Amino acid sequence: MTPFKLRDLIALAERIYHGRLSGLQAFTELEPYADGTTTETALIHLLYHFVADHDIRERDPEYRALQRRQLRDAIACSRKEAGGE
Repeated sequence: MTPFKLRDLIALAERIYHGRLSGLQAFTELEPYADGTTTETALIHLLYHFVADHDIRERDPEYRALQRRQLRDAIACSRKEAGGE
């Protein structure tokens, strides 16, 4: 993923997080990022769920730990694939 595309993805994640974008609109705006590598697509998918599941993580410590571990591992895998580690 190019740095420009990654910045756009981060901005999109922030819009979802802050409730300025939801549901079908969010899926529609995430769609252009789905043409990345398998790792990028998996990270985007996990990021969407991580942001969307904020309320669940607040209520359920086991789910919070699971999602945080999954996101941490996905970021590490992405960095490794990109040659960052």
